Amino acid sequence: MNYNRLKKFLFGLALVYILSLMLFRAEVVATGILKGLDKSVKSLIPALFPLMVICEFIIICGLENIFSKFMAPFCRIMKIQSSIASTAIVMGFLGGFACGGTVIAGFYNKNLITKRDAEILTICSCVTGPAFCISVVGGGLLNNLYTGIAIFFSLICSSLITAIIFSYFIKNNTQKNTICKTTSVNMRFIPGFVSAVNSATSKMIYICGFVVFFSAIIEIFNSSNLTNEIKGGVSVLLEVTFACSSALNFERFTILAIIFSLSTLSVCGITQLRAIIPYNISLKPFVFSRILAVPISLIFFRIFINLIPSANFVSTSFSQKVIITSSLPWESAVVTFMLIATICRSIKLNYLPFKKKIV
Repeated sequence: MNYNRLKKFLFGLALVYILSLMLFRAEVVATGILKGLDKSVKSLIPALFPLMVICEFIIICGLENIFSKFMAPFCRIMKIQSSIASTAIVMGFLGGFACGGTVIAGFYNKNLITKRDAEILTICSCVTGPAFCISVVGGGLLNNLYTGIAIFFSLICSSLITAIIFSYFIKNNTQKNTICKTTSVNMRFIPGFVSAVNSATSKMIYICGFVVFFSAIIEIFNSSNLTNEIKGGVSVLLEVTFACSSALNFERFTILAIIFSLSTLSVCGITQLRAIIPYNISLKPFVFSRILAVPISLIFFRIFINLIPSANFVSTSFSQKVIITSSLPWESAVVTFMLIATICRSIKLNYLPFKKKIV
């Protein structure tokens, strides 16, 4: 039996096991699904959807050079050929891995970056966003925003250094996208906004779907007779939000568990990234880079925690308020999201003449 067959067999066996658990523990699964939906409605959509629209708008309307100068020195060190790569890095740092992956995918589909550029940018820009690190982890979990700031900057520094190191090992490939090439003609602002909302809506459905699925899996483990340490370990591997909450069970290793989960993005985060990034861009460099990213993040966290005197944390129960106070109330944000998506979809189908060209 070769490696591919063994991998398919093990994957199928795990899938059958998970499905059987879902069938025999339907009530527990339903609770996990409700928790996942609650998280999607109250945190993901209000915090992430506006940023996703901005990312799509940048791609569709030809605003790729908007941040081209900010990270240009790092791009030259990583030998990235395109001058617009800096925009992907900046959007990843501002909005997290979903925004970074969206911009990378858009640039690659427009043939603005090569496959090598896309793989390096994935390592560099796909990090946990500042809203989650500072507001949720720092303010909600560790009861200190400065600690969240230290964690966020440690993740940024780690991603940059890791990407620079891996740039010397990733093969210099000038291949561009030839599978799903979109038109390079930039749209005007109004039709571009409509198209951006449609694209962002579809990606949000992917992201929320993965969160709901993994929430159900985690709930199955949490309802079992396993020890709190094992349950916490499963959460750290599967989903970032539950991982940060479960990190309190590790007592002396709380920060280690949090940084490990935020650096690796967990299985849920990687599957979300896989749904966003084109399939001919390999995520293997990103996955293997996490081995180096975790210890580098810990080193920089120790540096920043000493540089910021106020960054002493006191762990508390996990805060239910997972979006910054300047965001819309979650009910208003969800209604606005559904209303705008419906209107823009209707406009696109009935009034706008443009279509993407497939070559």
